Amino acid sequence: MRVGLFRVLFWARIIAFSDGTGRDRVKYSISVAGRVLLTGVMAVLAGCGGNGKVTVSPTKYRLLEIRGYTYSGTTPTQTSRQSFSYNSGNEPETVIYFKGKGANGAWGDNDDVISYYVSCAYSGKMDVGAYDLESEIYDGLNSLFTGFGVALGGITQEDVSRSCASNYNNQSALTMKLYNGPGADGVWKTADDAVLATINWKMPGTAADSEVTVTAPSVTGYTATTTLHDNYAFSNGAIRDLVRPGYYRHYELNPQNRPTRISMYSYSGPFSAWLSRNAASDLRLEHTDFSYGTNDVVKCHYDLMGMPTDASRDVIVNGLLSERQRFDAGLDLTPCTGDDAVTYLEGFTFEKAQ
Repeated sequence: MRVGLFRVLFWARIIAFSDGTGRDRVKYSISVAGRVLLTGVMAVLAGCGGNGKVTVSPTKYRLLEIRGYTYSGTTPTQTSRQSFSYNSGNEPETVIYFKGKGANGAWGDNDDVISYYVSCAYSGKMDVGAYDLESEIYDGLNSLFTGFGVALGGITQEDVSRSCASNYNNQSALTMKLYNGPGADGVWKTADDAVLATINWKMPGTAADSEVTVTAPSVTGYTATTTLHDNYAFSNGAIRDLVRPGYYRHYELNPQNRPTRISMYSYSGPFSAWLSRNAASDLRLEHTDFSYGTNDVVKCHYDLMGMPTDASRDVIVNGLLSERQRFDAGLDLTPCTGDDAVTYLEGFTFEKAQ
């Protein structure tokens, strides 16, 4: 599992909470999302207020589009586009991934060339839902992408896992279908489209013991897998650990509940062994450090040996994630230093929820 790149939970909310003084305040924060990643949007984890009471204002935003750019020197060239659509409940319904700009030579219209798309169907409701749904889906896809990545034709684990995490709202089940072909009629988004994989996520009533089952009958040699997530651990209203059999992610947060470091550790034995473990003796497999500016967040990922492997930067404009920049190692061949140059950029467009 790679934790060096940000993924987005794609929530953008202004959240007002009671601080115990009788005054409602609006607080800017960054919520944990994905492997080691967090949103760069207006969001706050439940429980940050003095008495933990959280209410959401009518102002909400939802992700509309992500544009991907590669760089030649300092010149960006758009190479991809992702388009998000929602149902009447502002839940993600379809995410389409475009790989080309079509015959008219322009991005952003109906003749863009589709690579694949993901459908999202939520059901059920819980008082307390998943706090890191994107990571759970990502983990569930490990076996498919690690062992059969060539058969997936350039589809990335990161993109698939973040598709349906947009505007997650405490539902207890999710079915995702990944379509990678237009079927016999040659037309995308019709009944005969080719399904490459089906991802079923469910959480049986609590924020523990969730599972992700992935089936992909058309991928030769792959057998269905079920990935368990045993538990979330919390402190002061914020997530501290996301535990799976054999390993866990540990979240270190600052007083504003923003991650300063997220690490992945291995441990031996059943979940009960994690509960009684000596954390100091666990093997840290990798970690990502976060540093915060006025309008940006810089992330640096480190491997098992503590060596930097890659860096990225989220740019925040008016409280919303505007850009995600990914860097090379620069002339000194060491990531996370001053001479790194942008090699890939994602541009984000949000809209007010309907």
